[in-house]
Amino acid sequence: MKQFFKESPRQSKSNQFKYCPQCGSSLTTNHRKAENKIKCNNCDFIQYSNPLPCVSVIIKNNDGRVLIGRRITGKKLWCLPCGFVEDGENFLNAGHREVKEETGLEVRFERIVNVVSNEFSSFESIVIVLEAKIIGGSPTAGDDITELKWIQSQDCFEEFEFTADKHITEKHFSGHLSGILIDRRYETKGI
Repeated sequence: MKQFFKESPRQSKSNQFKYCPQCGSSLTTNHRKAENKIKCNNCDFIQYSNPLPCVSVIIKNNDGRVLIGRRITGKKLWCLPCGFVEDGENFLNAGHREVKEETGLEVRFERIVNVVSNEFSSFESIVIVLEAKIIGGSPTAGDDITELKWIQSQDCFEEFEFTADKHITEKHFSGHLSGILIDRRYETKGI
């Protein structure tokens, strides 16, 4: 299954240090070995530019439809409930939080169906894609989602904000998602 999606050409980052936060010396870019890391030649500080961890959730209902939401930001198109894993969270807790914030639902994660890398103009992400069933709540758009809708396999896919969501949703409806079962020992209750 496809696992890398390039949404837009990568631009230089404006959040990189110009001076070392440890010793104050000027920082230089190391272009060797395609590393392209910002480094201090005085104290060997390195500013890493790592992908951001995220979760995305396929929420299924009993008749096989999948819940998507219209985004407030970007092109204001549709996406699966998703978001960043915050400091102190594991990916399961982040998934519960994002689903609750964006849809008002409580879910039970069934499996990990994919892990994808996304490259955007200003950052990269690694997204753990989870499949879930509803166990409580009622669908209500919230946080950075303005509207929710249930889609079926015959629905249009060209309105997705993220190429990865389009791909994963198409694979779901074609029956080509398998996955890894969730180890519930690491899932915190009462989010």
